[in-house]
Formats: sequence, structure tokens, C-alpha cells
Amino acid sequence: MGRLIAGHFRQPKFFGGRVAEREKCPKGFTLVELLVVISVIGLLAVLGIPAIKTARDKAKQAACSSNLKQLGVALSAYLAENNGVFPGHHTRSGIMVWPHRLRPYLGNNHDLFWCPAEDRSAQWPVSYASPTPHSNPQLASYGYYQGETIFRPDTRFSYGYNDWGTGSGGMVTGLGASADDPAIPLPRITTIVKPSQMYAIGDTTSDGSWDTAIDPYNDREAPKGRHGGGANMLFVDGHVENIKVENLRSKESQWASRWNRTGEP
Repeated sequence: MGRLIAGHFRQPKFFGGRVAEREKCPKGFTLVELLVVISVIGLLAVLGIPAIKTARDKAKQAACSSNLKQLGVALSAYLAENNGVFPGHHTRSGIMVWPHRLRPYLGNNHDLFWCPAEDRSAQWPVSYASPTPHSNPQLASYGYYQGETIFRPDTRFSYGYNDWGTGSGGMVTGLGASADDPAIPLPRITTIVKPSQMYAIGDTTSDGSWDTAIDPYNDREAPKGRHGGGANMLFVDGHVENIKVENLRSKESQWASRWNRTGEP
């Protein structure tokens, strides 16, 4: 009796097609299936790369635009504290001044002067020649730190200032070049006829030749189309637009007039 009961609890043996089929099912993927999966993943990656790049470029353009808007706020603050006189671009001896005059209004944040679509060699190269006070007291008035290395025309930078042109009789057509030339005084905000239509600061050609300036008709100082063929441009009134380089360099009156404080080509 006990043996019979025990026999009932033995693992039964199963027969039939289902068990046999289950035992014959392959484990894992076949080589063909793996190749198909790899091909699909590769195709998705190829299709996704342009979209990722586009999104990254858009993010850089937005960051650059934000930088320029903050530079616009700094420029407005500078004008308010300096009787509406623009900072100028450089001295007669070739010392760059506009970035140094604006940075105190930005909490001395040097990163705001760098377009993220440009390589890092165009970031503000803050360095010091010596720890001693300035031998030229004017450097302090231009915003230089004690012992800070002077910006020269060969300093790499990613934003340029509109110091375009000097007209007949010494009249400045842009926002002023030399900050220390008594013969050609810097313009005032009250002399800008169309602030909402005049360029102030924008993406420049970063090649180590007067990078801190923008000049529409000089290849080495022209605005650079880093953002989809366009350059981000800050206007005197503080707004920012992305404008195609061919328009920035055009001599047609509707475009050429934007470089001049008179609002005329």
C-alpha cells in the first residue's frame, strides 16, 4: 500500500508532440536575426545623428543669443553711467578696450564674451603680465585689472564691436573706433538715428586679426555665419537677430544702412 502511494508521487513521464517541440526550440538569436537587429540599430543611428547635430547647433545659437542680449544690457548700463558716450573699440596704440569696459556690468563673467559655436581658443584669454600696478594709469580707466595682459589686434575673440568707418570731417559712421583720439570723439547714444536698426556687437571672424571688431567689407573682420549660415547680431536697442552673412555684407541700402549711426547707407 505504501509503495503504491509512493509511486503516485513519482515525477510522471510526459510524451507527446508539445514536449518534443519544446525540447527542439533553439535558445537565443540566430546569426541572421542578430544581423537584422544590428542593421536596424545602425540605420536608426545614422538617421538620428543629423537630428542630434541640429539640436546641438540650435542650443549653441540660443546660448550665443543669450550672451549678446546680456552684452546689450551691459552696454546700456555703461552708456547710462558715461553720459551716453559709447566705449569705443581700441586706443590709438592698438589696445582693445570695449570688452574691458563692459565686463564690470556683467559681474566680470568672461564666459559671456565667448560664442559656444566657436572653439575654445577664442575664449577670453585672461592672463597677467605682472602683479604690479599699471604703468599706464589709463589702462585702469579702460577696465583693465592690475597687471592684466593687454589685448592686442592679434588676440583671438568671438565677438566684434561695430567700429565701422569714419566719414568726412572725422564723423564716425559706426559706434566709434579710437577711444583716445580727441580729433574724432566717440558718438553718443543720442546721435543714433535708428537704434533698433543699427548693429552694435556680433559674431566675428575669429582668426587672430582684429577679432574684437566687425567690418562688413573686410574678409578678416567680417561677421561670421556660425549659426546656420547666419551671425547673431546685437542691435543698439538691445535686441538680437540671426542674419545671413550675405545680407550683413551686402551693399544694398536696406542692409548697408544698418552699420551707420545715421541710418543711411
